[in-house]
Amino acid sequence: MKYLFLLFCIILCSCEYNSGRVGTCVPMEGGVFRFNLQGGIDSTNIYDSWWSFTGVRKEEGCEVKPDTIECSWFSMVKRKSIVFASVKQNNTGQRRYEDVKIKGNGGRGECSDERGEITIIQCPEPMELSKDEFLFSSEGGIDSVIVTTSRKSWLEHPSFYGDPIKDHGLTIDVIDDGEKIIFSASKNESGKEIITNLTLDDPWVCGPHIRIVQATE
Repeated sequence: MKYLFLLFCIILCSCEYNSGRVGTCVPMEGGVFRFNLQGGIDSTNIYDSWWSFTGVRKEEGCEVKPDTIECSWFSMVKRKSIVFASVKQNNTGQRRYEDVKIKGNGGRGECSDERGEITIIQCPEPMELSKDEFLFSSEGGIDSVIVTTSRKSWLEHPSFYGDPIKDHGLTIDVIDDGEKIIFSASKNESGKEIITNLTLDDPWVCGPHIRIVQATE
């Protein structure tokens, strides 16, 4: 009976060891650092001290050590299960983005060498909107928003990320060199309320959000 109990404990411990390591094998509280134009310092918990830095995805010239990584515009330091990120002020006018590669150490099975990544993002100049919500009646209509920003990158490829716009009878015009956006909604004949969520410029990251609601008949 003693040996059966010991065998059961070994199996249970093995299962518990791998249960938290689905995917990257290096579980973390938040694998994305987001910084504004000014930069700063932030930290996140990796939930495991058995990991190390191994490199970056695209930037060249970074100094990589198991516990530290130093690049031109950011650095990271590992302190047991905590990783600290420090980012310099962004004077480029462009978004900065990098994936820092990490590797689990001392794991078992596939977790002995499987990698994970920590993403670090720094946004350029902010984009401010005169309003971020539009309410249209079922008959449709026209409304506009004033955009205040020195960021011009989004005008090079003006895109609006979100629900399919054309499927909702919504048209968008960017005028005055990007300082004004006009939204035109056609009559809502779908029989249900239409809700559209859009993000200007970089999706989910650096762009402001706009919510458009059109009532039903």
